[in-house]
Amino acid sequence: MRIIRLNGARRHLREDLTGCRTVQDVAADWEFWHFSQFSSDYRKLFGQSPSESLRRRMY
Repeated sequence: MRIIRLNGARRHLREDLTGCRTVQDVAADWEFWHFSQFSSDYRKLFGQSPSESLRRRMY
């Protein structure tokens, strides 16, 4: 279940076309309440931090 949520969060980070969302907003949307754990799990799964994914969003 956690991997599904992490993938969903990644998709939302990369698809934020408005540039208004923060990593914390997306993490909370996917019910990750412990941001440091979210960030650590995200990096382990995807090899980059959530903020790196946000900066590399798709256009």
